[in-house]
Amino acid sequence: QVEAVKPDVLYLSEPITFDSAFIRSLSWKPRLVLGWRAANVPAGTDWSEFDVMLSSLAAMRETALRFGARAAEHFYPGYPEWINGKLSDARSEYDVAFTGMWTLDQHPGRNRYLQEVAKAALDPEQSFTLGYYLSGQVSTITPEVARFNLGGRFGISMHRALRSGKIVLDARGILETRDGSGKTVDLARRETANMRIFEATGAGSFLLTEHFDNLPDYFIPGVEVETFRNGKELVEKIRYYLAHPETREAIARRGQERCLREYGIGARAAALDTI
Repeated sequence: QVEAVKPDVLYLSEPITFDSAFIRSLSWKPRLVLGWRAANVPAGTDWSEFDVMLSSLAAMRETALRFGARAAEHFYPGYPEWINGKLSDARSEYDVAFTGMWTLDQHPGRNRYLQEVAKAALDPEQSFTLGYYLSGQVSTITPEVARFNLGGRFGISMHRALRSGKIVLDARGILETRDGSGKTVDLARRETANMRIFEATGAGSFLLTEHFDNLPDYFIPGVEVETFRNGKELVEKIRYYLAHPETREAIARRGQERCLREYGIGARAAALDTI
């Protein structure tokens, strides 16, 4: 495709598979090569052929420069508003929903949260309905979580899954690489800006997300989204917001308004253009 279209600008959203070796293999050389990354990076990655590496994470941008990128810029995802036209008939089927991966190495914290929520849902005195849409290392899922797993969802089906919960959960994975000395580098630190916070709010769902220091840069906790800091608080807030639907729905509405106003794909394209 690159050699057929001969683009002036090449933007690679998967710069691990399509790294500098891939760029050097092209007979057509775009004038500007950009990449995006906000996930784990294998040690020894070569980004020397990238003019700019984009990331929502400060440590990732620092790492990009060490791995050879000529520049690194702050950037974060956008929500394609047209998706909502595909969701008009989607309804809440569960009190709580989560869609994403379960892996032992990258998501141990998330897995613990999903386990605690599953146990709480099974409490006969305070039960609630739960829908998990899990992909990844599904053979390692605990029995409690497996009871609620409906299988992975992708594309529009994933967005519909986000609409299936009165409350949508979010918890980040571990993001890391190794430096030249073999020391582990935390690429996330206390930051977040993953796709799910935009996907859930953009779809109009109430988002209950793990607290990170920079979350208020995107959404106001308690006003446009809600947060938790540990498993106990997560379960408490699930029960609180299930018991207070008007408050929950008002937060979801304000979150969607903020997302569509500031983080729609048009606004993010304009931000990319300034870079």
